[in-house]
Order: sequence, then structure tokens, then C-alpha cells
Amino acid sequence: MEITKSNLSEFVAKSDELGGPGHPATANYWSDFHYNPTVIVDTTLPPDSAEYFQQMQNLYNEISGRKIDQKTNEFTELNVDELVDLDSPYAFQDPNNRITHYLRLAKPLYTANLARDAAVLDMGCGWGLSSEFLAQLGFDVSAIDINPLFVNLVRRRAKRLGLRIKATESSFDEYLAGPLSYDAVLFYECFHHAINPKKLLKNIYSFLKQQGKLILVGEPIQNTWWPKWGLRLDPLSVYCIHKFGWFESGWSESYLMEMLAENNFIPSFYNHPDPMIGKFVIAGKQWRLGKNELANCALQHEWWIEDEWLASNRAGNTSTLMLSKAPRHFEWVQG
Repeated sequence: MEITKSNLSEFVAKSDELGGPGHPATANYWSDFHYNPTVIVDTTLPPDSAEYFQQMQNLYNEISGRKIDQKTNEFTELNVDELVDLDSPYAFQDPNNRITHYLRLAKPLYTANLARDAAVLDMGCGWGLSSEFLAQLGFDVSAIDINPLFVNLVRRRAKRLGLRIKATESSFDEYLAGPLSYDAVLFYECFHHAINPKKLLKNIYSFLKQQGKLILVGEPIQNTWWPKWGLRLDPLSVYCIHKFGWFESGWSESYLMEMLAENNFIPSFYNHPDPMIGKFVIAGKQWRLGKNELANCALQHEWWIEDEWLASNRAGNTSTLMLSKAPRHFEWVQG
């Protein structure tokens, strides 16, 4: 089934008529889906260039039928009063659905090995399921979302349940936090909505404490359509872009690693047991130590950058700087 700009609305209407995403009839309808864009994207252009981004934005405009405006396009209507007192913040109450999300979050959080009372920022919290799960684990949670209805829902449910969750209405790019505020920043199925992920990563780096961790779960790490990054052209993504106006991007693993490295993160990629998640990422911070702090030490591998020693936090475990009385001994001890 070939879909083009001319029959996008027809495709979405037929999908909804069959039961929408997740319905077996819709899955069958989507089985031979192929989107054929009219916009030409030159993949030989530098992926960070303004020209490449403009071409990708033109593709978004073609599929969505609108301009990029996340404040408007990311808005989802919901009846907050109906959801506050339910067992789950989601309107659908199937326990298996909640279990699936908990399992998807549990493995990365276990791997990150955060301490109790860790300050965790839940970016793009949506209905608040991930925020509630984090708070129930004993973390001090800050949650942000661009949709004021989601923020209201999270606040009211947190108050009713007695959970440590502070919810704030904000876009990714506009959110402000003090330096070294968080032990971890979590993106659960939402980092791919970022219009400018490199700028966002720079902000996240400043939010994280020195040994803080960035956790990416449920993100589309692939190069199916584009060698570096671009809008995903699978049936679900095209459906969501056209119906809701969501920005559904994805990146190759190598490009995601490149973006993280440029913003002074050291990422570790892990295979998730759920194939729908694929790989998740835990990225620690690089940091510099002034030579006065290490006056009596040397690195196991001596790295000098100008007047400073360079050291790094190894993601997923604890790296300890062991100071020795001997003037030229310094070791990494992995714990």
C-alpha cells in the first residue's frame, strides 16, 4: 500500500475506522505500508546543517499538513476529573498495560542503580505513569510536560497518593533548572520529540550532578530511512504526524553517540529484553578536575588538556578516584 501526500487523510481515517493503532485489523491494514514523499531530502548534506533541517521540516509540513508548533500540536485533550481517582492515570485500566510499562522502565532504572531519595527529572511525563512509578520507588521526582492538562493531572494524583512529585508545565527547550540539580534525567518514549536534541542535551548536562546519569528508554534508534537522523516513515509515525502533528524523529546509533559525545556524555547502550524497546541508553558525564585537586596524583592513563586532568564517569557503575600518598599514582577503581 503506497501512501502519498494526496491520500494521507484517507489513510488516517481508514486506520481509525478499523480501530486505530494497536487493533489487529489496523495492523493488517498497515502490513504493506509505504510512504512515498514528494519532498526531497539530500542525505549527503551535513546532518547538523540548517539546509538539512529545513528539508526535514518541509517533510514534516507535508505529512502533518501544518507548521511545527509543539505547544499546539503536542496538546492532548483529556478529562482530568475522571482520571484523578483511578488506579492508573491512563483512561484505559488494563493492568497488563501498566505492567508492560513498569517492566520497560524497571530494567533501565535497575541498571542506572540510583540511590534512594535521588532527585530525578522525568521529561515529557505525559499522564504521569512514569513519574508515579519513580516516586513509588523512593525517588524525589520533578516532572515536566508541555500539556497543562497533563501537569494538572500529575499534580492532583500526586497529592491524592502522597507522592513526592513536583510537576511543571514547560517545553523541553524552555525548562530551567539550577546547575547540578538532578541525580538522573529520564526520557521515556519522548526524547525523539525534541526539535533541537543537541541544545537539549547541553541543557541536561548542566542540570545533572557530577555523577548524574541521563537515561533514554523507548527511543527509536535506527537508520531505516536516513543515515543520521530524520522523521520516521513507518505507518504509526506517519499516522501520528498527520493526525496529531507530533514531531516523530529518530537517529542512528552512531549519530546518537556523536550527539552525546559532543555534549560531554559517555553513553552505554544496553539491549532491553522487550523488543519493542530495543536498546536503552545510560550516559554519564565527563568532567574535568583541576590539577590542584590532583596535585599528588597521576591518572592511570595520563590525559592532559591544557592545564587540567580529564576524567570521566563510567555509566552504569561507580567510578572512584583513589588518591594515593605517592606523588605519581592514580587509579580508576571500578565498583
